Amino acid sequence: MEPLTDRELDVVRLVALGRTNAEIAAELYVSLSTVMIAAWAWQHGHAQPGS
Repeated sequence: MEPLTDRELDVVRLVALGRTNAEIAAELYVSLSTVMIAAWAWQHGHAQPGS
């Protein structure tokens, strides 16, 4: 598994804080699809937190 990028880790941190996908997208200036893909990859073991 590939580790998450810094940007993907930003998504994970905001999810952990209870932010919605739409809130994360707005806060990070990315599309909703980008947030959903990053969250899906992490949840399904296609990526893992780490450096």
